[in-house]
Amino acid sequence: MPRGINRPDKWIQGAKLKKGAFTRQAKAHGKSVQAYAKQVLKPSNKEQTTETTKRRARLAQTFAKMGRKRKPPVRVRQTRKVRGYLE
Repeated sequence: MPRGINRPDKWIQGAKLKKGAFTRQAKAHGKSVQAYAKQVLKPSNKEQTTETTKRRARLAQTFAKMGRKRKPPVRVRQTRKVRGYLE
């Protein structure tokens, strides 16, 4: 496969984005980005939202998934309380 924008892992570089537009919409409705995305994409809201808003919601969900795949979970090591040691 040739290198460049046509590669599947570089698809976002060809996208035309308005940064923060969906976040502003979510905050205007008093919700977090993911909660608003879930609400927008419900079948019951099919007629109430524009196609642009639905696309932004799908993209927000995709970005959330991408972030989860990259960041390993942080594990906190528990220490045992030994008498006289950690008091």
